[in-house]
Amino acid sequence: MMTYRPWGTFKVVEVSPNYLVKIITVKPDHRLSLQYHKYRDEDWYILNGIATVTIDDEELDLDTGEFITVPASTPHRIANNTDDDIEILEVQVATNNGVLSEEDIVRISDDYNRVPIKEVENDSAKKKTGKEPKTNKKRIA
Repeated sequence: MMTYRPWGTFKVVEVSPNYLVKIITVKPDHRLSLQYHKYRDEDWYILNGIATVTIDDEELDLDTGEFITVPASTPHRIANNTDDDIEILEVQVATNNGVLSEEDIVRISDDYNRVPIKEVENDSAKKKTGKEPKTNKKRIA
């Protein structure tokens, strides 16, 4: 089933108790909210296009075949600054005995006015896990 958002779409392609796999499509000149998750790490594999990703305060462009890991509690965002759709394979892995859910999103800022103010005030996005994001600039087979 395809889920529509202001920035594009996502489709869940595999679900298990410990992981969830999505295909995310981001429309040109759109971006997801700056957010973090308490109960999951995310791996992003760029399937098509150039994704501009923000991890903490670092911004980098990832091309088709590259990937990055986003540790739990780390602020992050995907943006499409190109003229074509981009596609990302997202693998969510449960951490901290968490349950994988769309409810595990703490938005810090959002272009579509979806920031729940009380949630951001009650939850500090600055809490660090001590893990550094992992990136691989090599092509995946």
